[in-house]
Amino acid sequence: MKKDTPSRTAQYMALFRAIESVRSKNQRLFYDPYAVNFLDRGLKLVVKSSSIPLIGDITTKIIEKQTPGAFSSGVARTRYIDDLLKKTIKNGVKQVIILGAGFDTRSLRLKFLKNIPIIEIDHPDTAQFKIKVIDNSIGHHQKM
Repeated sequence: MKKDTPSRTAQYMALFRAIESVRSKNQRLFYDPYAVNFLDRGLKLVVKSSSIPLIGDITTKIIEKQTPGAFSSGVARTRYIDDLLKKTIKNGVKQVIILGAGFDTRSLRLKFLKNIPIIEIDHPDTAQFKIKVIDNSIGHHQKM
C-alpha cells in the first residue's frame, strides 16, 4: 500500500460490489448503492458501462481473466457474510467488529444492523479516505 493512499484491495472489492449492484434485481446477490462512491473516475465508468447486460458480462470476464476468482469470490463472500451477520444478530449478537473493513458498507446498507454498534478497523489511510467519502458523498443521506 502506498503512503497516504487508501487500499487498492478495498477499492477493488467496492468495484465488485458496485458491479454486482447494477445487475438486474433477479440476478444480483445483494445491492450496495454506496460502493460506487469509493471508486475513482475510471472505475465508476466501468460500473456504469456494466449496467448494460452484454458489457457487464464482458467486464466480469475480463476481471476474472486478470484476477481469477477474485470477482466471483468477492461477490459470494459479501452475500455469505451478509447472511451470516443476519443470522448472528437474530441469535442475539449485540455488537459487530469488522477487521480489515476497507470500504465495507454493511453498517449503511443492511437494515438489521441499524441499531447495532459496529467497530471497523483498517489501515489509517484507508479509514480516513472512507470517512471523507462518507462525509462528502453519503453523509448527507445517512451517517455511519
